Amino acid sequence: MKLTSLFIFFFCIPSFIFSQENTNKLHSKIDSIIQNLAHLESHEARVHNLVESARKYGYVSDTKRLFDKAIEIAKQTEEKRLLIQSYYSLGNYYYFNSKLDSALLYNEKAYEKLQNDDFPFLKAKVLNYKGSIYAKQGNIIAGISMMLKSKDVLQKIDTTSFTEEKKYSYKGQDLVLNNSLANFYNQMDDYEDALFYYDEAYKTALSMGASVNAGVILSNKGDLLLNFNKIPEAIKALELGKKLKIEGKGHPRSMASSDLNLAKAYLKNEDYKKSALFLKKAHDYYTANHLENMLAFTYDLRGALFLKQEKYTEAIQDGEKAQELAQKYEYLETYMNACECLYLANKKLHLYDAALLNHEKYLEAKDSIFNKKNIKKQTQLEMQFAFDKKQEVQNIEAKKKEKQRNLYLILAIIGLILASLLAFLYYKNRKKNQLLAQQKVLLESTVNDKNILLKEIHHRVKNNLQTISSLLSLQQRQISDKKASQAMQEGRDRVKAMALIHQNLYQDTDLIGVQIDGYVNKLAKSLVKNYETENKPITLNLNVVPIKLDVDTIIPLGLVINELISNALKYAFTTQSSGTINIQLTYKNNTLTLSVSDNGKGLPDSFDINKISSLGFRLIKAFSDKLKAEMQINSTNQGAKIVLIIPNIVLN
Repeated sequence: MKLTSLFIFFFCIPSFIFSQENTNKLHSKIDSIIQNLAHLESHEARVHNLVESARKYGYVSDTKRLFDKAIEIAKQTEEKRLLIQSYYSLGNYYYFNSKLDSALLYNEKAYEKLQNDDFPFLKAKVLNYKGSIYAKQGNIIAGISMMLKSKDVLQKIDTTSFTEEKKYSYKGQDLVLNNSLANFYNQMDDYEDALFYYDEAYKTALSMGASVNAGVILSNKGDLLLNFNKIPEAIKALELGKKLKIEGKGHPRSMASSDLNLAKAYLKNEDYKKSALFLKKAHDYYTANHLENMLAFTYDLRGALFLKQEKYTEAIQDGEKAQELAQKYEYLETYMNACECLYLANKKLHLYDAALLNHEKYLEAKDSIFNKKNIKKQTQLEMQFAFDKKQEVQNIEAKKKEKQRNLYLILAIIGLILASLLAFLYYKNRKKNQLLAQQKVLLESTVNDKNILLKEIHHRVKNNLQTISSLLSLQQRQISDKKASQAMQEGRDRVKAMALIHQNLYQDTDLIGVQIDGYVNKLAKSLVKNYETENKPITLNLNVVPIKLDVDTIIPLGLVINELISNALKYAFTTQSSGTINIQLTYKNNTLTLSVSDNGKGLPDSFDINKISSLGFRLIKAFSDKLKAEMQINSTNQGAKIVLIIPNIVLN
């Protein structure tokens, strides 16, 4: 039975909860702070007083007036540093109130003012928080990228002239960065990088004498080691982490978290007596402090412990409590564990109906987690791709003769990875739909949840494809070779064509397919916009039947349309001042007929699609074969026309 990964701790400023009486007092204090600003000698002192007072009283609604006042003063003085600090602080206020769009807006306003190497320490802080915002939005890749930029800025700062106080602040910033990077790599299941940054953060915390922070970092590291079944090392890290928290007089809740992780570690180590001891400590604290969400984890672990001890009745009692709380607080992995515990315990007691029901719930939760992990793996591939691309650019500059061959190879790898990932995701989706059909009565209540998850998958695939397109665009700007740049642009167009499909899918209410007329219209206009570099007017005539096509059909069909339009834009009108492209798609008797024609110069006399080396026409041929389509090619000196007749198309 798999145990849930319990906690990854972050350093953050807590939000405070005030009663109505305290809120009124705070309102009066803020009025007093604003009124007394006139007694301060400088604008810098006033801004500093406003920002620090807001932090002191917590990021609650009343304190926003202090940030607004700081921005007002900074704008009047036109001192760039004060304005950066004020924007940055207001962005933090929105961050801790989970208003992430506003947080990002003010963070970017602060960053816009940080030009060249002005205020590098402040620049590192702004980039650090920008990474935190991206990560909280769910974009871990962008979060890691921003934090690595922050670390790069921080490492270039000359600290020899710093005061002791400023050196301490510098170390603290480095500590937070390393811990955050380690946590994010931990979430990405990147063991080596996470371990490296935990060790770096731990060394910094010890050098600062920050025992509690060092204890938190070791707890994080213990969680990482436990996930990779390095149980003795995990126990050692967790025990030392708790000891350091005690020495630093850490908060009791942090101690309870250590107890819970130690209970999990000793359970994995089959030391049930110690596991029960630490579980009791955590359970007693969470119960006494009414932390119901944390009790979900204690009941989950205790149910697993009872199961190991063959106390099946007690395992069922705790498993049901864990299941209820995990469902309430949307802890999917804990919910899955509770279902598995109840399945095994009921099976041992010969309560087969209850066992079967919980086994079905367990499989459903496991399937949802599996889909989430697929998305995470895809993100990891993209991150690796980004670093590989950077290295590849350096190789291209050194070996220009190999440039074009390397670029084509990379594009082929990208296409293969994307095709494999998409095929795998849709295979799993199709299999899941079959299972839903067989268990319609039992799973009818979860249909809406699964649709939401599927939309999220399409949304994230679309976002990831856009990320790849952006990476290709960044590289394209660095390439001077015209053919290589054109090849890169073609790759971007293919990625955009697939991204547009997934955008239409997650915007569709019933997820049954893509509206082909809208898709072709957007795709064609986008391509014309990209290729009209010489101000040649290109007229588009579209006559597309308004039907929905499933993903297995729309992906190859969309890529064929992309290649045909691209070829026409690149080659058909080189000797003309304008041109016309006609696109027609009809549907009759379960047959789709696609026709793309132009009034250009036509194809070469020697053109043979079976022998041509062009990647575009090879893709057209490959995807046509996939669709089992009949292809007709007609060409004269007045234009070319390519027709695909695709049989056996059944609409939903």
